Amino acid sequence: MALDFEWLSNNLDIAYPFRTPAPVFDLGGVQRSLGNIMADAAIYTSIEDDAQWKLYSFNLTFDWPNPPTAGVVRVKSDLGHDIVLNGMHTDTTFNAWIYGQWLVTEWVKVVVTPAGFSDFDIVVRLLWAKAELEACGSLSKSETDWGDPAWFEDNTVRQGPRRVRRAFYKVGDFYFPLGKELQLANGFNTELVIKQAGDAGFRADLDAAAAVRPETTLLLSMPPGGGTGKYLRCEPQGLLRTINGLGPDARGNFHFSPKDCYWLERPLATDPVEGGDQVDKTATVYPNRLQLHNACEECCSCADYVEVYENLQRLWAMAKAASASIYDSLESYKGLRDEYLLRTKGGRLIVKAGLVSSPGFSLNVAALIVNGSDEPVVISDEVIVKLNFAAAPDEFNTGYVDKTGLIGLPSSQNKSIDPESTDTNKFELELSGIYIAPGQQVLWTGQFAAAPGATLSRNASNITVSEHLWINGVQRDSDSHAVELKPFEERA
Repeated sequence: MALDFEWLSNNLDIAYPFRTPAPVFDLGGVQRSLGNIMADAAIYTSIEDDAQWKLYSFNLTFDWPNPPTAGVVRVKSDLGHDIVLNGMHTDTTFNAWIYGQWLVTEWVKVVVTPAGFSDFDIVVRLLWAKAELEACGSLSKSETDWGDPAWFEDNTVRQGPRRVRRAFYKVGDFYFPLGKELQLANGFNTELVIKQAGDAGFRADLDAAAAVRPETTLLLSMPPGGGTGKYLRCEPQGLLRTINGLGPDARGNFHFSPKDCYWLERPLATDPVEGGDQVDKTATVYPNRLQLHNACEECCSCADYVEVYENLQRLWAMAKAASASIYDSLESYKGLRDEYLLRTKGGRLIVKAGLVSSPGFSLNVAALIVNGSDEPVVISDEVIVKLNFAAAPDEFNTGYVDKTGLIGLPSSQNKSIDPESTDTNKFELELSGIYIAPGQQVLWTGQFAAAPGATLSRNASNITVSEHLWINGVQRDSDSHAVELKPFEERA
C-alpha cells in the first residue's frame, strides 16, 4: 500500500489515539506516557461487529537515520479477537516511512482462501514521534509493561466489508449491475491509456519503493481532438438549465400548466397595422419571453360582507349568553359545594341519625357515616357509634331486636353487625376495617322495640335517638333525631 498522505495530513495536529489517560511504562529507566510517543493510529478491518480494540504489544528494530525494516504488533478486542501482525511472516507485509517529524509504521495482513478470495484482512498504521525514538536501537513493549490496557479511541477503527459481492454503475438516475468486465471507450476530446508497473510514464515517483500489490493505472487525459475527435455540437454558453431545480424534457422544453384564474401568453413586440381591409404588417413576439396573467376579481360584494359581519355579531351575542349561563351554573355549583361543606362540617368524617316509629312499638334506627373529605378513609382504628334512647313524657326501656342490624358498604356488599347493650336504653355499635372513598358513605340500620312488660301510652308521646361517633376514645361527631309516637296505642 502507498503512503496515506490524507491520513497524515489530517493528523499533523496529533489526534491522540488512546482513551485518556494513556498507559505509562518504563523506557530507559524513565516513566513515559505511551500517548507522548504514539501520536495517532488507524485500524482498517473487515471484522464487522461492535468490538473495541486495544494495543496489546509491539516490537520495532531501528537503524537510524533509516526507518525500521521489521516489526511486530498485536491487537486485541473485547469480543475475543486476538491478531498478531508479524512482518517476517508471508501473510503480513511491513512498511515504514519517515514523514517530516513523524515515523509511520504499517502492517498489512491478508489471508487468501483456496477459492482465491480475501477471507480476512486487517491494516494497522501507527504514527510515532520521531524525536522520541531516535535514541532507541529497538523498542519492545507489551500490556504487562504498562499495566492498564491501551484502548484505542473508536474513531481510529474503520470497518469495511470482508468481500465485495456485487457492484453497480450509474447512468443518470439508473443503476446497472456490473458483470465481470467494465468496458470504457474513448469519447470526444478524451483518451484512455492503461498502464502497469514498469511501463514508461507509469508513475511520477519512479524512485519510490516497489508497490506491495500489483497496480494498474487508468490514465485519463483530455487533449483537444483526442479520442474520437472534437465534439462538433458544443452547447452555447449561458443556457437556462433548471427552474427551481426542475430540468427540461429531452428536447429542452419546459411545460407550464396554469390553473384557475391564471394563463400564459407570449407578449407581442409589434402589433399588426391595419389599413382598410388589409393587414399591412405581421405581428412579432418577444423571443424567450412569457407573460403570466391573472383574471381574479373581488370574491364578494360589500352587501355580502355586511351580511356576514352581522351574522358574526349575532353569533357573538349567542356565545356571550352561553358564557353567562355557564358562569351562572358555576356560581350554583359553588353554592352547592359551600352548602355541602357546611352540612358535612367542613369535610370531616360525620354521623347522621335516623329514626322511624312503626306500629307495634317498633323503632327502626339508622346510623349514616359520611366521608366529606378529599381523601379516602380506611376505618382501621377503634370506631364506635353510641346509641342513646329517651322517651317523653313517659320513660320506657328499649330493647334491640336480635339479628336485625345490617350495614351497607360502598362496595354494594351488606354485612350483619349487632350492637351491644351497655346500660338501660344505651347501646354501642363497633365499626372497623371499612374503606370509605371521598364523598361516599356507609349506612347501618337496625330494629328496636319496647321491652316486654312495659306499660306505654303513645298518645302525644315522642322518642329521641342520639348517636355519637367515637374514634380511639375521642368523640368526633354527634347527631340526634326525634319522632312522635302514634296516638291511641297502648301496651299494658
